[in-house]
Amino acid sequence: VGRFLRASGFCLPCQPTNNSWHLLPLPYKFQAYMEMLPLRHMPGSMGVIDIGNFAQTVQWGDLATFVSFETRISYRSRDPTLNSNTLSDARIIDFAEKYDNVEAYEDPDSEEYAELQIVAAALNATLWDPEYTMIGENINILSKVFSESKAYGVTWQIWAANTALGPAVKANFFTLADLVEDPDQADQVRDFTDLLKGSSFFRRYVAATLQLIPWNRDGHPGFAHEKAMIMDILKEHTNNPVTLSGDLHDHYAWTLYDKGHSTGEPTAINLVAGGVTSPGWGPFLSGTFAPLADVLGSMDDVFDLLNKGDEAANPGMPYYDLHYKGFFAVKLTKVRQQQTIYRESVFRSPRKPRSGSLLRKSILPSSLVLQPKTSLPIMRLPVHPVGC
Repeated sequence: VGRFLRASGFCLPCQPTNNSWHLLPLPYKFQAYMEMLPLRHMPGSMGVIDIGNFAQTVQWGDLATFVSFETRISYRSRDPTLNSNTLSDARIIDFAEKYDNVEAYEDPDSEEYAELQIVAAALNATLWDPEYTMIGENINILSKVFSESKAYGVTWQIWAANTALGPAVKANFFTLADLVEDPDQADQVRDFTDLLKGSSFFRRYVAATLQLIPWNRDGHPGFAHEKAMIMDILKEHTNNPVTLSGDLHDHYAWTLYDKGHSTGEPTAINLVAGGVTSPGWGPFLSGTFAPLADVLGSMDDVFDLLNKGDEAANPGMPYYDLHYKGFFAVKLTKVRQQQTIYRESVFRSPRKPRSGSLLRKSILPSSLVLQPKTSLPIMRLPVHPVGC
């Protein structure tokens, strides 16, 4: 569904607002969408056009239970949806423009550190606003279906969550040199990134990274109170939970922790497919970091370094790829989980599929993935006619 919406031109900038020129083409996009997936009509929280309910469950024997429902327009709160980038918030922008001594951001005795704590607390209060919802009453479907699936001993509970659950934090661009093994190359990378400290744009991203504040509040991290409730469901009412997402345009894999925090007790995994044609962070950052190609050897090496930077900034993210586009295939059996990523360069230089990058050990402890919990005797699951 998410891919079709994107293919038909439906994305956040095109969602309805009271004073947006994007409103004009929206009916045509929905017409194409509704013709492709005829749905029952009902009012949506984003207004303007009635939308349908296509929540559905699929029972795959005693191996897996699937749940899916849209997260875009039925219940979703307008804010933070229409203010989706945390780093475009005036509070972090003002901080980065006022304070240019980056080293002081981590000095507990500095004015910069004290001010950053205030800004971070305010941003987190926005992210954790209990009034925000993405899935609304659909949380009851998730809880009911997964509870029954667990009780009947189904091995995997899989939620096609559409938008990402992992708390995406950008790389600390100023410490990328620490990830370079060759000392001479590391010194040159450090000289280059020191120049970026003069940019308030990069300062605000690094300031947020140091506080583990996610850059994207259009996904579930922007609805953190509700996300904590979802994580409780995945923790208490599943045997082995897997969530599948898109939307962020790049490939990600996360361990999701208790209450949705950046660290803690592993609760589930979130696998995020990159866009097929949608640009992600790669094209956005490639111009700035292109000079490092001569230092590291190639643009592929530059992208690999940027990938490592994001992985280092996110304690629960063992895999990230901002360069290659494509899709992934997830294989689930009674005894293991494995993912294969099929990818193509955004610059159209072909590369073989990358298989085995997301083996079970690199995503979750073996207790949750390598050896799924022993299934109970299987009984026939009730049918849930909740969608079309």
